[in-house]
Amino acid sequence: MISIKNLSKHYGDSIAVDDLTVDVQPGLVIGFLGPNGAGKTTTMRMILGLDTPTSGTATIAGRPYRQVRAPLYEVGTLIDPNALHTGRTARDHLRWLARAGGISGSRVAKVLELVELDQAADRPVAGFSLGMSQRLGIAAALLGDPGTLILDEPSNGLDPAGMRWMRRLLRQMADQGRTVFVSSHLLAEMQQIADRVIVINQGRLVADIDVEELAMGLEHVKVRSPHAGQLTTLLEAERATVQTADSGPETFKVTGLSAERIGEIAAENRIPLYELTPEQLSLESAFMTMTQTETSAE
Repeated sequence: MISIKNLSKHYGDSIAVDDLTVDVQPGLVIGFLGPNGAGKTTTMRMILGLDTPTSGTATIAGRPYRQVRAPLYEVGTLIDPNALHTGRTARDHLRWLARAGGISGSRVAKVLELVELDQAADRPVAGFSLGMSQRLGIAAALLGDPGTLILDEPSNGLDPAGMRWMRRLLRQMADQGRTVFVSSHLLAEMQQIADRVIVINQGRLVADIDVEELAMGLEHVKVRSPHAGQLTTLLEAERATVQTADSGPETFKVTGLSAERIGEIAAENRIPLYELTPEQLSLESAFMTMTQTETSAE
């Protein structure tokens, strides 16, 4: 488990991470979301001891990363996929990492196959695409067969086949009981990968919630009625939020009330309904709603 307690990072007057407290549980794929500049990479760098916190702590399995005795065996990381010696082949890159970490050389061939780079293993890294570099970075993260994975934007540069492969890999890792912490800006992809998401904005925690629960909490109901104005007044009296839809003046969207309750109110007041459809927001819509709300509260 990764445990973050009151973690902050200041750069002069600028606050990158602001009193962040959250736990990343094992056995789940945990997505780490936030707008550009929200503090995601800074948080990951502090977890890994690459940046020193202004205050607070971050531990992996109860210890700061710098106290981990065999890092490659315990924590696999991908922070910068371009941190490669471009004159080396993929196989040689992993060989020297294995040698430095006290890992058997036989493991190199296994991870190259696992990330589907075995056919390109003896090509110079300089000729790799971004997606291939990502795969090589993930191979390095998996080299020691660690119990914790911390991956910053691992899907960046992957094609659709690579995305499917990434989903299968992360699910397999989590199902084996590992801690899997993944940041991404690809929200539709994260909706398919993650079991739970941690959302930050301007360095502060916005949400720590199951993906399904997040979408359900932001469900809206599409309503169409010839007496939209009258029904809107009644729904707003019950503290629902009503937004006009693009499809015409008779159609609107309601949040804060179930479809059943909206139907009851319409029936009680003899208001005809032409449509009453519950719609679940995507993770992207939920994310935009949360971060916009957080920013507007400043």
